[in-house]
Amino acid sequence: SQAFFAEVRKRVNDGLTCLLVTHDLPAAESLCDRVIIVNREIKKEMTFSNTRVCSTGPLFAAWKEVLTE
Repeated sequence: SQAFFAEVRKRVNDGLTCLLVTHDLPAAESLCDRVIIVNREIKKEMTFSNTRVCSTGPLFAAWKEVLTE
C-alpha cells in the first residue's frame, strides 16, 4: 500500500487530480487537499493545505462526529 500511496502523491505533485476512496484516515489526511465524508449523503467537507504534515487529528474527529449524528 505504501507504493500505491507514493504513486498517488507523485501524480498529485505532477498536477493531476486524483479521487481516492479510502478508510485509511491518516493516508487521506496526508495525501488529500480536500476530503468529503459520505454516509448515504455528504456529511462533512474539509480542506487541508498541500504542505500539511500528516496527523490523525481533524479528519478522525470529523469522522467520529459524523458517526454520532
